[in-house]
Formats: sequence, C-alpha cells, structure tokens
Amino acid sequence: MQYSLTDLLNHLHRFRWQLLFSVLLLVGYSRINTGEPAVWECEAIEPSWTTLPQNPCFRANVSATNRVTLEWRVVNDVSSEVYIFDDMSRSYDDPGTHLAFCETDSVSSCSTSFRLAEGGSYRWKIRVKDFSGNSVHIPATLQLAGPYPPRLFSGDTRIDPLYPTERIIQWTSDARNMTEGIEDAWIEIKPRTDLLWNSPRYPLSGPTANLTVPRSIFRTTDELDYLVRECYLPDGPGSKFCSPPSVIGFHVGTDVFEGPVHRHVTSRENFVARFSTGAGDLRVLVSPTLLSADAAPKEMPSAGSDYTIEKQRLTPGIHEIFLTSCTWPDMRCPNRKEAEVADNDGLLWRFPPGHYQKGELIALVIRSGLLSIQSVLAPSTGYVFFEKTDPEIGLLPIKAGEKIAHIYSRYNSFLHLLVDSSESWVVGRPYTEDFLESVAVTLPESDSALDITFDNKSNIWVLNEFSNSINRVSTESVIESMEVPLLRKRNSPAGKEVPIKPFAAWLGRDHAISASFSALAERVTLVGNKIWFTQGGGLNTGQRLKRGNHSRVISYDPTLEDSPVTLQDDRMCVYNVPSDDEEGFGNNQVIGLASARGRIWIAEMRGVFNDTHSVVSSFVPNSTLCENTLDQASQYLTDVQALRYCDAGENPEQDGCAGRIVLDMEPAGIKVAHLETDPADGSVWFSDASGQVLGNINVDRKPQVVVYPLPDSHRKHFDRMPGLGGFPWNIKVDEHAVYFGEYAAMDLVRFDKQTATFDEVHIPYSNSQIKLHSLALDSDRNRLWFTLSNETWAPLDTAGSTIGYVDLASWQAHVVNPNKWPSVSGVVYGGLDAIPAGPGMPEVHQSFRGIAMNPVNGQLAIATSNRSQVTLLKPRQSFWP
Repeated sequence: MQYSLTDLLNHLHRFRWQLLFSVLLLVGYSRINTGEPAVWECEAIEPSWTTLPQNPCFRANVSATNRVTLEWRVVNDVSSEVYIFDDMSRSYDDPGTHLAFCETDSVSSCSTSFRLAEGGSYRWKIRVKDFSGNSVHIPATLQLAGPYPPRLFSGDTRIDPLYPTERIIQWTSDARNMTEGIEDAWIEIKPRTDLLWNSPRYPLSGPTANLTVPRSIFRTTDELDYLVRECYLPDGPGSKFCSPPSVIGFHVGTDVFEGPVHRHVTSRENFVARFSTGAGDLRVLVSPTLLSADAAPKEMPSAGSDYTIEKQRLTPGIHEIFLTSCTWPDMRCPNRKEAEVADNDGLLWRFPPGHYQKGELIALVIRSGLLSIQSVLAPSTGYVFFEKTDPEIGLLPIKAGEKIAHIYSRYNSFLHLLVDSSESWVVGRPYTEDFLESVAVTLPESDSALDITFDNKSNIWVLNEFSNSINRVSTESVIESMEVPLLRKRNSPAGKEVPIKPFAAWLGRDHAISASFSALAERVTLVGNKIWFTQGGGLNTGQRLKRGNHSRVISYDPTLEDSPVTLQDDRMCVYNVPSDDEEGFGNNQVIGLASARGRIWIAEMRGVFNDTHSVVSSFVPNSTLCENTLDQASQYLTDVQALRYCDAGENPEQDGCAGRIVLDMEPAGIKVAHLETDPADGSVWFSDASGQVLGNINVDRKPQVVVYPLPDSHRKHFDRMPGLGGFPWNIKVDEHAVYFGEYAAMDLVRFDKQTATFDEVHIPYSNSQIKLHSLALDSDRNRLWFTLSNETWAPLDTAGSTIGYVDLASWQAHVVNPNKWPSVSGVVYGGLDAIPAGPGMPEVHQSFRGIAMNPVNGQLAIATSNRSQVTLLKPRQSFWP
C-alpha cells in the first residue's frame, strides 16, 4: 500500500511535523492506520525457517502520533508464547512475552501496543519457537519523527566569574509543532549532568516561558549546559512524547584573546595582541619571554583592549602569552593565589621567579635571631611572582604579615606566537573552493559519532561513543544500525531477558555504573574485507574498580548472512579481551587497533591517571575464539574464556592465545593510545598519551619494543591537560614517516624513520576549546588531513570546529633541505559551520571528530558529533585526483 505526501499530511494528528512517521522497510512492514480495513498479505512465521521470506508476519504500525502496535501471525504448530526484544537502544526495554495465538481464526493476528517517549529509530525482534526446539527471530524496524525541539534564547552566554550575574533562558515552541486546541503540551528543562527529566512543566511560550539561572551557580562552574525539550500527552493514556533536546551552554571564564590563538608572525613588525574586556576591571598578561628583556616571566596589567609587543622582542621561535582578568585595585583574579605571609619579622630569601609545581619551595623567611626558618611553598602550579620587585636575589627585610608572592595558574586564554616560522598556512579557505556543497547524513542513534572508515565498496562505517552498535551508511545514504551481540538473562519476576552489563561508565569522577554500552568506542578500521572495531569499556578516572569494566574487539564480515535462527547478528565475531587482574574486573580499556603480519593488535591503555603499565597485545583472528554471548559477570567463565593471554613459551600462531607486551620500560608512565601498521616492514607504531615517547613494536627484533623520546613532551601546566601534556592520540604511517597529532597541544608531529628525528608543525586554531582530534592519510595526493573539534556545549566560536590538511611533500622537502624548501604548507578550511543540521535535529554547532578518505574517489567522510551526522565532502575535479 502506498501513500502520497498529501495523504500523509491529512492524517497527521495534532502536530504538523515534516513527516511524523516513516517506516524503514528492512524485513518488517509498517503501514499508517487509516481506520480502513486492510488485508495483511504476509507469510505466517514458521520456526523451521532458515532463510526469511520477503514478507514475514511481523510488523510495526504507528498511530495516534506515538502509539506503536506490533503485530504477528504464526503457524499453528508452535509454542503458546512468543518473546519480543527491544533490539536497538541503550535501555533495551523489551515488550516481553506474549501469546502466540489470540483468535481461533487461523489467519488472525496477535498484537501489543505501547507508547514511545521520543522520536528516533526503533527495531524489535520476535522469537517464535516450536515444540521441537526450533526457533526463528524476525525483525521489524520503525523510524518515528518526534516534535521539533524548542528554540532557545539567553543573551550573552559568557559569564564573568569576577562579577557573575544571573542568566535567563528563554524559549519558544517551534511553530511547526503548533495546532489549535493543544492544552497538554509543555517544556522540560534540566542540567546535562542530571540523569532524569524530573523538572516542573514550563509553558511553551509567553512571559513565563523562561528559567532563571542564579549567579551563585556560576561562581563554581566552568561550563554549565542545559537541555530543553518539548513534550505533550498524545490522545489516550500513556507516556509523554518529547522532542530531541536543544542545548544551551554557559561558559564561565575570564577574557580571551581575539582571533586565532596560534599565530605565525614576523619579527619585522610590531605585534598587537587584542583581547575582550568583558570580565573584571583590567587584564593581566603573563609571558616568560615577550614582556621584558630579561629571562624572568613578567606580568603586565592592561586597562585597554590590546597590548603591543615591539618587534625587537620578537625573537625567532615559539613564544607564549597568558591572559587573565582581575579586579582593581584589590587584584582579585580567578586563577591567582597568594602564598603564605611572613609569620614574623626577619629576612626573606627568594628563589628565582618562574614556573613552579604546587608544593615546591619558592622562598625562605629567616626569623630574627636565626632561631628558625619558615619555608614558603608554591600554593598551586604556575608562574610565581614576588611582591618585592628588587632585581637582585638575596636577603631582604620583611615584616610579619607581609605578602611574599603570588602565583597564576590555569589560564583561561593563551596565545602562541610562532615568530619567523617555516610554516605557511592558508586559514579560512572556503571549503567550497575545493569541494562541492556538503551533504550531511543524519544517523539514527546518539549524538556521539566518533570514528569512521570506508570499506572496499565505498560504504561508510561509523562508531559511536556510549553505544553498543555500529552504523553503516551505503553509497546511496541508506543507514543500517547493527547491534553488537550481548548475552541476555531472564530477569525474574518480570520475565524479561535483560542484556548483561559488562562495561563501566563513569558519570562523574567518583561515580561509575554498570552499563550495556561502551563509552570507549574509539576505533573502527578495515582489515581485508572485514570491519573491525573496539569496545574498551569506560575510561577509568583513577579510583579502584568495584565492578567489571571489560573490553571487547569485534569483527563484522559482510560476506556472511545473518541467520534468522539466532537472536544475535551472525556477521559479527566478538573477541573478549582477557582480564588480567585478580578480581576479574578487566579494566583493560582498549583504545587502538591495527592489523599486522596476520595478527590483530590492540592497545590496552589500562587507565590514564594511575601507575598501571599499559599493554600491547595481539592475537590471530580465528572463529574458534569468538564468544558472542560470554557471561562476563561470571569470573569463572571469564577465567576459562576462549581468548586468553599466552603463557611463557606460547605464541598466538601456535597456541591460539593473545601475546602480551607490557610497556614497563623507561620512561615510566607510558600510556599507549592508538596503533598503526608500518606499510614498509609490518611493524606496529604506537602513540603515548602521556606525551613522552613514540613507540615501535617488531616481533622479529630484539628488543621487540623501541621507544623514541619526544624532544618536546609538552608536559607543562599550560597545555590545558595537567599531567598529560600535549596528549598524543591519532597516528598515521607512510613509507617515509610516522605522523601523530597532539590532541591538547594542537601540534602535528612528524617522525622521520630514516633519520629518527622529529619535526613539528603548529596548526592555527581559534581558541582554547578546540582540540586536534583525528587524522586521515591521502597517499595519492600526499596530504595529511585532520579535524579540529569543539567538544564542549558552550562554544566560544561556533565555527571553530573545522578540517584542514598539511601538504606532506612540502614537509618532507623542508626536512631534507630547509634552505631550498623553506616552508611547510597547509590549509585550514572555513564555511563548514554553514552546513545545515539534519531534519528535526537541534541547530547546535558541529563537533568534527573522526575523518576518513575514500582512496577510490577522494571523498571525505567526517564523524560529526553533537548533530549525530556524517558530513560528506566530494572533491572537485581540480582538487582530486
């Protein structure tokens, strides 16, 4: 049965949405309930089926906006009950057990109805058994569009922490939702950190359609996000039906530098640093090198909106300036802390001013009579400045109660000046000069698209954080979402079959829950003709585990068929990473994945803020090691699982085990992140998230692991990730070099394999919220692509998330002969923020994360978080090939 768009709109009830319900036809069948009798022409379900007919008798209908009816018809010789699964969500709320026969008429159908709380993609499976033990699983899929999200207004979203004021969040219902006579519709609002929507109901519009956020909240919060959605009660009893949430974020911080924070400038001209003036009464600039002629760091107050650095101070190299806002005259600054005052009269001995770690000794007060000495320690990590500005370092008289020093830490804004740099960047180049207008494909699941790759047939595969599925986008932009197998257990007395929860998810630094989804879903890649991806559990923030946090590695084989006899997807093979702790909790925290010499290699980070050694392990993929429904809640079963670590004298090829390389060498604290195979010799390279080394593993070499210390590890306080430095993450390898991106420091690093030397380029970007996320290598055109991601919900620059590339030929030529080839060229694109959000999605800023290039046609695919999209860029013929 077919319906025209006019027919559909005539049957929309209460809300004029763009298309209230459209059904994806996989093997389930849906129709719109018009009240007219319709003959259901289908084949009654038989448990003996080994392949599915074209139209089996299981379908999903939607009526009265969000009321779903599942219908089924089975042959006579079956069990008296059927079971219906929720097959595509994080909640897995099964409809459960129902009768197989509801009428004496052999052609009559059974049904069950329920309300859906939100629009989205849904899939259910019905299991039908016969008395011989045969069973079959039939899916039915439904795409339901919810109401449009409300439109939000708040004025300035930047909050001055020195003089915070309340903010009012206002909203209005989208006009496309409204029809006459709506009474049971309202707005709900909650902070993002709250788990439940338990707020009062607010009106859709009018003078009371607002929420006041008190200024007291902004004194302690760096970023505060609110979710706002529209809900209503459809006709009849049942749950509410709500829109996707709109998001509004408030950024609590002092003034910021204007323009890109990575600048390439010349020593032939003065440089003018400009900044905002919306916080406090004056700005304080701190720099170790640019504000004075001596080597000591200096602080420079400015009541204006700019500061000029004379060209004679612009010596070649990298310089940093840090900015904070303060009140005058009391010099109250959010990141300024006072050291302790002198206890008694005496003499003050000062150590040289500069950068100190919290608790380090910065001064001594020798009390009168030399009877005792007061040790003065740095109150926090940062740059120390002494109240007495006498240039000589020596003994100075001091009175009891006098201030000794203060320190600036954790700067809200910074400026990196690269003076007389060898880099030549084109910043803000319109992407439409090199690509056609972008097409964005909306994914059916969460807003956390992370990694992405192409397969051999140019299909796109997308892995989401906080999920238990993987998405396939065909060349015709048809989306299929596939759940990863999980064991289900019957949950008495409810009688529902609930998936196990093998992963830990941290909702805050000190609170973890058990979950059926993996927060660490970091890597998807093509190996041969199979898609491989990781489920690393949750990223442990440092506390002792009290529950399982297991990791899994999954392969998907598109050449196989999914049998209807099994509940799980037979195209997937789940390799369970062995536990390596006495409690059996796992906590391997797998990040990277690569294939080399017939093995699958995985990076087991095993935590970031701890002393546990990271591990790189490898195994030979064999179907006998697959355990799709391992009960990881049972330590006994995990102890005897198919995939285990090799014992002494064993190896993966002969013994079917996982080889384990513990990274317990110097320097201490290596934290393996991502892996990449060397196309030249089949060795495996790894990045170190702690920012200390680049590593290489070759099983045919002694020693198997060689590490190359980074010449600039970025392990300084001002790299915005204390204790992690630049945070090396994504890594790529070609025949000449290894490339990795520093997520926090925003630098691309090249390691020349022939000379074993490092070289670095600094990417221009707009503000401190931007991070260097992912890399993709175009070997044909010698380009290294990267994404700049704004993963916050309170953006300082909504256009700051973008993409770009470095020309690798120019980089290699510069390294070989810098005199002949003086510059490394690169491009950072503009205009991608104008790509529209998908239908029904909130108009939030993009967060570009994973990036992949199709070597067949040069197309780029970008995993676009926040909007739950895949952004596709097709190159113009003049640009590729």
